[in-house]
Amino acid sequence: MANLLDEIVDVSISAETQTISTASFTIPLILAEFTDWTDSRTRTYNSLAEVKEDFTTPLVITLATQVFGQDLSPSQVVIGRKVPAETWLAGLTAVDAENSTWFALVAGTHTASDVLALAGYIATVNKVYFTSTQDATSLAVTTTDIGAQLKALAYDQTNVMYHTQADTYYPEAAWVGSQLTYTPGQNTWEFKTLEGVPPSTISTTGRSNLESKNMSYYITIGGVNLTRHSTMADGTFIDQKIIEFWTIARMQEAVFGMLVRKPKVPYTDAGFALIEAQMRSVLALGVTNLAYSSFTITVPRVVDIPENQRLQRIAGDFLFDAVLQGAVHKVIIRGVVHV
Repeated sequence: MANLLDEIVDVSISAETQTISTASFTIPLILAEFTDWTDSRTRTYNSLAEVKEDFTTPLVITLATQVFGQDLSPSQVVIGRKVPAETWLAGLTAVDAENSTWFALVAGTHTASDVLALAGYIATVNKVYFTSTQDATSLAVTTTDIGAQLKALAYDQTNVMYHTQADTYYPEAAWVGSQLTYTPGQNTWEFKTLEGVPPSTISTTGRSNLESKNMSYYITIGGVNLTRHSTMADGTFIDQKIIEFWTIARMQEAVFGMLVRKPKVPYTDAGFALIEAQMRSVLALGVTNLAYSSFTITVPRVVDIPENQRLQRIAGDFLFDAVLQGAVHKVIIRGVVHV
């Protein structure tokens, strides 16, 4: 019967269900120098217990303890191996070539030259870097400390925290561990308590100088230990930069996935509407995730696109304008009391 039916009604199905890999924003990379294992550049760990099974290197255990030791810690951490004879930049380059699934870097060095080199690399990829310093000159009006140098270079993907015991506690690892699990848009990095990290005592003048260099710090306010001035070195808020990378990744994935799944997206206004729909789905999710409060999309008309661009089958420019929802970091209240 099936063969007879085929002669009259021939039905075939083309499944448009191909999936593509999506970027994760929840995986930290711990880059460190060690010889506990040497068969690869990276290994992925799901718990501190797994790390302790492989490592005796104290610094690696410290960094992993800070990352995994927070109330909301990542479910996975990549540990990357720097070879003793190479620079930190060479180590990161080799690690990233083997495994690039990570998003936030913390490294076992606070040496200024190393930090500058790592920050330079991070500026070329869609990732972020967190470091810290206990250099007391950061508290003064200077231009040579690491915070001032990173600000002068306008690095918008690197954060540096001042902490009086940075080389002991590596507070950046705890900060990353406590915040990276959140969906971009659903958290701010301000006012966060870092488990296993004591607060610093910093004068008002010192805090002012740190903020002038876009450096973060960790102090006690109202009996609560919390992070302050949560910005990248150029002054961009950390959560805003992560939202930007999330939007780029999800927009690319959505549009590329559609181009892969469909037999053809026509170079017509109707085809452009399909692209718009993918953009709209990403931005709408951004609103749901509290990253954006609203957005608009502008779609080009085929008739307005230059002929040479049409001949190359390049569709564009598709434009969107999204309003960041932001977060409250300071409240101003004014009042009058009278009888």
